[in-house]
Amino acid sequence: MTRASTPHDYTRADRLKGLIEANTALAHIESLEELLPTLLRLAQDVTCAEGASILLYKPEKGVLEFTLALNDSQDTARELMQSGMEFKLGQGIAGVVAETRKPLIIDNAYRDDRFFKQSDTTSGFTTRSLICVPITNKDDLLGVVQVVNAKNRDNFDQDDLDVLQSFADLAAVALLRAQMLEAMLREERLRAQLDVAASIQENFLPRLPDLGANTGIWAKTRPAIHVGGDFYDCVPMEDGSFILAVVDVSGKGLPAALVATSLWTHLRTICSRVDAPQDILSQLNMRMIDVFHGELFATIALARFWPNSGNVIMSSGGHLPPIYVDGTGLREIEGLRGLPIGIEEDTSFTKVAVTLGAESSLVFVTDGVTEARQTDGSFFGSDRLHESLRCMGSCPRGHAVMTHIEEWACDGTQNDDVTVLEIWRR
Repeated sequence: MTRASTPHDYTRADRLKGLIEANTALAHIESLEELLPTLLRLAQDVTCAEGASILLYKPEKGVLEFTLALNDSQDTARELMQSGMEFKLGQGIAGVVAETRKPLIIDNAYRDDRFFKQSDTTSGFTTRSLICVPITNKDDLLGVVQVVNAKNRDNFDQDDLDVLQSFADLAAVALLRAQMLEAMLREERLRAQLDVAASIQENFLPRLPDLGANTGIWAKTRPAIHVGGDFYDCVPMEDGSFILAVVDVSGKGLPAALVATSLWTHLRTICSRVDAPQDILSQLNMRMIDVFHGELFATIALARFWPNSGNVIMSSGGHLPPIYVDGTGLREIEGLRGLPIGIEEDTSFTKVAVTLGAESSLVFVTDGVTEARQTDGSFFGSDRLHESLRCMGSCPRGHAVMTHIEEWACDGTQNDDVTVLEIWRR
């Protein structure tokens, strides 16, 4: 737009035209990085000012932060930006405007006790007159915009104040739109990163062995939020047996997934030297005490399975009891005692042995199975879990549980990671 040469030439029609041009310009800018310089140049134009600055409100700190300043000396503006200057609400002209949500027009800045002279000291700029107006969205404070030193005249007037207030209303809409778009972009970037993290976590899951037509190991895990704290593992041993684990780290999402990765690493290392489930849990517990620092814990069901004989030795660290299923019914394995991993150093774990017979399964689940919810808040529960297993007359049975949960939950939001592992023999 063309700036008037004198204040008399710069009519209300010119100001209105300037606002229309500002509205058009702001409507096409989507990023804060582009928006803020444009805002300030337009603010200078519509008020015929030597300089302009914008201070955005940081609600988490309760302060106004110098975000950008423009004037005839870019060195001056740069000094302000590098100073990291902040104003509490009520501090300085900007803080008063932010606190009261009312604009101010100041004819002589140095005669006003509210003026914060340090900003001039820092920048080397001399402020004579200024207008400061709030940028708000309903009752929410977004920031303030101020213009300094009227050009070709002594002071700003009411028309300048009115046009800057109208400009601030346009700026509020533009700021909100830019902030929303940037938030969407951040979410998209985070989603892409989480997709990569989910792929990496999935690669940690083992490839389950093919044990023939009459014996098998089946497992599936589904995180509640891209990645999670549940996982299963299958570690082959030298004698042809397998160490099987089902783990549930407290919490959900990325923090739980990172801890689960650490636990998986320690578990694999221990299994290379120790083969008794209860001893593996004891050593794992000691290692994870230092990782969890009393803030987290993990439940774990651990079993050593010999496919040729069907023999299984199990231990548990605070996990849901495994379920033994055969043609005559089902029962939860009793006698497995031990605290979750990472709670107490001096923890012992018991062991229980079973032998899989014909058409029998040993099923391990995390509490995300029994605590799966419908939209009305009702839980899937142990009864439905048992019914899912009974409905499958032959092995394998674990996939029926996952299918039943998905069908039962319908549109219910998955509130926890879900994992099922099954050992079966025909």
